[in-house]
Amino acid sequence: KEHARIVIEMTKASPEPYEDLLLSDYPEKNLSKVNALALKYATTKEAKQQISNDINEKMKPKVEAKIANLNPLAQKAVRKAAKKSIEEAVDKSVDEAIKKIDTKDKPTKYENHTTDRSIKSEKQ
Repeated sequence: KEHARIVIEMTKASPEPYEDLLLSDYPEKNLSKVNALALKYATTKEAKQQISNDINEKMKPKVEAKIANLNPLAQKAVRKAAKKSIEEAVDKSVDEAIKKIDTKDKPTKYENHTTDRSIKSEKQ
């Protein structure tokens, strides 16, 4: 499901010449290559920056509450440090998550579960 969602999002974001292309149009491209491409687009600097910006917006009220009693110069420094810390954390987290994602073709957990169940019923 996640793979399909990413492909749909990529199709929506594509320039016009690529909008109606389907995976079936490219039989030489296997699932591993499509997954790797989806990961590449999902982990661009722009995507990481958007995640960082979203987190910054959510954290802003908490940061502002903590620094309300500081002088303006200190407030500016804390805001900048908080923003930089969030950007670094997002960058590191996304990179670590990508390392853990296996893009090799293999059955999903659901497919394994279904196969295991059918094998058990055949044995009975």
